[in-house]
Amino acid sequence: MPDPLTHDKLEEAHYFLHSLLFTIHHPDEFRWNLNAFLQTCRSILYLAHSEPGKRDGFKVRYESADAELEKVPVIKCDRLSKLRRTRADAQPVE
Repeated sequence: MPDPLTHDKLEEAHYFLHSLLFTIHHPDEFRWNLNAFLQTCRSILYLAHSEPGKRDGFKVRYESADAELEKVPVIKCDRLSKLRRTRADAQPVE
């Protein structure tokens, strides 16, 4: 089980993911939910980076999963990389 703070952020991401489905036909609300989802996902990544020293074997599993993600073509997509690095409040998704 992840750290309680990370687990809470995973629940938050899940909430916004479902919100995206409910607002798909409402462009403004969908965009707001997408921004919130992306920001929450960024927070999860930051929290996950802080966890390796907290649990036995976590660092090895994290590095292995990170290496596998780097092989996925969609992860390397330039648009997604830009969205992931962009602060949601500074430049919202359009």
